[in-house]
Amino acid sequence: MKRIQHIMIGALTVISLEAHADYPQTDLDFMLLPPYCKIKLAAAEHGADAEILRQQEYWARKLGEGYGHIHHYCEGLHALNRAYYLKEPFKSRELKTTIGGVNYVLKNAQKNFSLMPDLHTTKAQAYVLMNQPQDAINELNIAIEKNPKYSPAYYHLSRIYLDQKKKTEAIEILKQGISHNPESKLLTKKLDKIK
Repeated sequence: MKRIQHIMIGALTVISLEAHADYPQTDLDFMLLPPYCKIKLAAAEHGADAEILRQQEYWARKLGEGYGHIHHYCEGLHALNRAYYLKEPFKSRELKTTIGGVNYVLKNAQKNFSLMPDLHTTKAQAYVLMNQPQDAINELNIAIEKNPKYSPAYYHLSRIYLDQKKKTEAIEILKQGISHNPESKLLTKKLDKIK
């Protein structure tokens, strides 16, 4: 499934290399984003019918007060997805959009907003693509501090360590993540793969 998604993103990117859309617009764009993005942006774009309002209320309850700013994060996620397939200067522009969208939510959402670990992990992914691994490591450590059970932060941190040829550190961070979240298939699979 991921391979098909990557191929579809690549094809879409080739078609629109010079087009820069801050917000996702197509079904393919939304397929690669969390479901709350489509709901939040649908209301802004087309107005809110009863079903959209019901779904917005659901996501606002589930995610917390930061939901009002979530469209900036969705914009950032969309830009990150595009950045994986673009060349310079388009890639840098998308990564700046990612960091800008994440920073907006970090600044404006409550400090206990449920997506804080996700925000810091997304920002870290952008830093990795910008070849700024130390900034990425810092963001991932913040994500872990916000929620020690958040497996993606450990996973991405282990990947950075592996890229830096620090296998021991990668193994240790995966073990640390598993100690906080023993049910994490993401971490156990990664640990089994690198041992």
